[in-house]
Amino acid sequence: SEAVRILVRYNAGAEPDISNKSRETPLYKACERKNAEAVRILVRYNADANHRCNRGWTALHESVSRNDLEVMEILVSGGAKVEAKNVYSITPLFVAAQSGQLEALRFLAKHGADINTQASDSASALYEASKNEHEDVVEFLLSQGADANKANKDGLLPLHVASKKGNYRIVQMLLPVTSRTRVRRSGISPLHLAAERNH
Repeated sequence: SEAVRILVRYNAGAEPDISNKSRETPLYKACERKNAEAVRILVRYNADANHRCNRGWTALHESVSRNDLEVMEILVSGGAKVEAKNVYSITPLFVAAQSGQLEALRFLAKHGADINTQASDSASALYEASKNEHEDVVEFLLSQGADANKANKDGLLPLHVASKKGNYRIVQMLLPVTSRTRVRRSGISPLHLAAERNH
């Protein structure tokens, strides 16, 4: 990190956002390495906290995927947008839900991230958490008012995917908040999905 400080100073803070061929900046790389000290220095020298790499990921997406709360805190204090979207319209909160990072999820929710965020295929954060069987994440999202009746592009609801996976606890949490009308309208029976897979 001393090297980072010297190089940034040598650069007179002029180009902290110089990027490699994947359009990843030093700040992004520091997040990848969970190097909080380097992140702190770069943010202090006005590195762009919202720069996007080729995949549209920001430094915040990267630190969320690593459940790195210390770095997330530095980035958000340094102006990182919690609603930044990658090329598939995936926000940092969606990444946290998808990968089961409960602490990161709590942090983002506290900083105003949209609980009902949807990717470009219309899958919601709740759908992804249900699909990947992150029970504590599903519980948290529901406690924050996540809508269990948002369908993905195939018309599937979180209840459908939980039934398909045979996750009893998630099914139990989703049943009371899922609209029977929405399930009927989808034309797909969660019971069939569970039975097909012997759940």
